[in-house]
Amino acid sequence: MQKALAQKGDRYVFGAEPHLDDPNPSKFDCSELVQWAAHQAGVSVPDGTMNQVPYFKQKGTTISVAEALRTRGALLYRPGHVAISLGDGRTIEARGSAYGVNIFSANGRGWTSGALIPGLKYG
Repeated sequence: MQKALAQKGDRYVFGAEPHLDDPNPSKFDCSELVQWAAHQAGVSVPDGTMNQVPYFKQKGTTISVAEALRTRGALLYRPGHVAISLGDGRTIEARGSAYGVNIFSANGRGWTSGALIPGLKYG
């Protein structure tokens, strides 16, 4: 969480591929922020929401949207997008070029699933 939160204010660039070992990249897209932050915590996550959702299903770490909204560090998905839950109704995410990486309300955003990253501690 701390690594993702430290990227607040960075630029959103669709398809951005920051080097996973870069301690402070300047641009992300939504799934790269998740992949990079997980890598910083020593955990491997695939790139792309279309790869992450089935990966977490296969690992058995999917959770309900309601649970993800309450769990700091859980992931929230909707088609083509992922955000990291702050556990208090807000997210940190690379939302789009008009927004960049920032903190947003998670309410009414059309989330369809949630997930926990295998290998990370929650709670």
